[in-house]
Amino acid sequence: MMERRVLPRSEDEVFERVESCLSNLVRNDDDNGNLVESEVFVESNNELEIFVGDYVSENLSEESVDIVLKLLMNIVKEPENAKFRKIRLSHPKIKEVVAKVSGGIELLRFFLFELKEEKGETYALTEVKWLL
Repeated sequence: MMERRVLPRSEDEVFERVESCLSNLVRNDDDNGNLVESEVFVESNNELEIFVGDYVSENLSEESVDIVLKLLMNIVKEPENAKFRKIRLSHPKIKEVVAKVSGGIELLRFFLFELKEEKGETYALTEVKWLL
């Protein structure tokens, strides 16, 4: 039997969970303000921390992390709005900060996104059930 995930139900909870994961990682910034992988990795059994850790270890800018947070927070704010629950992975900014980044797709899958092909495009889709 699959263990039921307790997922955030509000914008504040999403922000707190991701910030908590980020603060549990040893963080360094390079001269350009990008997050870079540290020699020291704080081990964790928490799936979300692992996915976030993998994601931020890719030398991402703070803007990249903010975009992913915004994608998730938009769904929390307006769960019934289908446009927020459907992310086109070929969109240039999404491709740069999610699709081409190690851990990006896995992070979306943690939040119950599924990859779907539609008219030659790949989308990450989620239902509002994880908020209910």
